Amino acid sequence: MAKLHQGILGGFSGTVGTVIGYRRNNQWFMRAKPRSVANPRTEAQQAHRRQFGDMVSLASKLLPALKVGMRHYAPQHAMTAGNAFVHLNWTREGAISLKDMKLSVGPVPMVTFTEITVEDGVLTLRWDKNLHHHGAKNEDTVKIYAYSEEMGLTQCVATAERRSRRLSTLLPDAFRDAHLWALIEDPMGRVSQSTYLDSDTINPDPTRYPDDYEHHPLPETRRQGGTGSDSTQSVARRDGPGHRGAPILGT
Repeated sequence: MAKLHQGILGGFSGTVGTVIGYRRNNQWFMRAKPRSVANPRTEAQQAHRRQFGDMVSLASKLLPALKVGMRHYAPQHAMTAGNAFVHLNWTREGAISLKDMKLSVGPVPMVTFTEITVEDGVLTLRWDKNLHHHGAKNEDTVKIYAYSEEMGLTQCVATAERRSRRLSTLLPDAFRDAHLWALIEDPMGRVSQSTYLDSDTINPDPTRYPDDYEHHPLPETRRQGGTGSDSTQSVARRDGPGHRGAPILGT
């Protein structure tokens, strides 16, 4: 039995004949009731369903980043942030690698990373501001999100303005071996497409600002601790191997 909302001309939930009414994101929708559902439960179909379930579970674990990264894309497509993530990163073949997943979608230009190192828990990044791209501003905020597979947690671990061209921060203990993404948020709340941080992301071009590496100390950057509060510290530049690669979800 269907239940009417806001009178006969309003939305409804439930089944009326061959039509099903439902509500999503504060909007009312109708769809046709399926006549029958084929469910052969083959081994391949069951494996595909398990992998899709893993993808939905991953979306819930990445939610702190998705709430920022999908802030505009999700409502434009009448989706939640988690649904938008699954929509963008799921293919007919199943889940793609974490390295290729998008945590944010938007028009803000990304920076070009020229150094990405993690040594003794210290994350060091340097980048080209890319101000020649339309929409890039010195005041834009570079945000670094870390995802711990072991803990199933995601946290913003560092922020810095685009103009600074560098940051260095001590990663919280829970995120010493985490997957790392960068995204940029402008003063209007718009975002860039996210970038997975590893050695493949680096595009070194020291001729663009050669003295940065020798004469400019790293600035103080805000680091969010395990309790969610901000603390400020300055860490000297360190050299070391790039961040490890990403496993494929579901394997």
